[in-house]
Amino acid sequence: SIPVAVSISHAASSGASSVRIRDQLAGPGIDEHASVSRLAPGDTVDRFYALRLFRRGRHRERHFILESEWPLGFYTFRRADSFDAIPDTHDGILVAPRPELPAGLREQLHRWEGEDRSTGGFQRTNTLELRHLREFRPGDSPKSIHWPSTTRSGTLTVRENDPPQPQPRRYGLLLHDFRPPGTVLRPGRFETILRYAAGLVSHCRDHDIALTFRLACHGDIVWDAPAKSGYGELLDLLAEAHDRS
Repeated sequence: SIPVAVSISHAASSGASSVRIRDQLAGPGIDEHASVSRLAPGDTVDRFYALRLFRRGRHRERHFILESEWPLGFYTFRRADSFDAIPDTHDGILVAPRPELPAGLREQLHRWEGEDRSTGGFQRTNTLELRHLREFRPGDSPKSIHWPSTTRSGTLTVRENDPPQPQPRRYGLLLHDFRPPGTVLRPGRFETILRYAAGLVSHCRDHDIALTFRLACHGDIVWDAPAKSGYGELLDLLAEAHDRS
């Protein structure tokens, strides 16, 4: 829902009239957004209405339909015009998918949040960092033998590794349009997928969770969102995502 303010002025020297305005951005099905039952010459009135956009994507329509009985009041004239406050270079209004999370996924996210609280928001990594090389000792695993050094020195040499260290938890989200050959992705299902993705992005934003996002629906876009502004840009990408099939 987008709040809109419209100022209507009667610049003629005579002839009061009624005025009705319909914002074309809202699409069909709406009779009027702003109306004045009687507007005298020289008068200016302000009207406010809520513009509700239900279709995902970018809306660039800047025109409106004007209806009035001016100047004689015997008949109604109708014409299309454009809002002066919206320049031709305006990129329009971008509507993101409505965030949605299935119940099962929401429960899983809550479980991960509980684990984060118990570990201070960190998770252990399986990556072992090499500390140094040393001679083989009784009890060392044969798998730890560093064969290049052993070959050069003629002495059994093993790797000494640092233990795994805790790392900040980070989520990854891959959005793609791959499906097995012969299957069809219905438009409604694609929109559902985008709503789920928007729900995950919004969840990470609201809980300050770092997110690596990969969008492979049009081009291949990889995006890191450790900051609030980054999540907004991810939602913008979802707003304009399209199925390549």
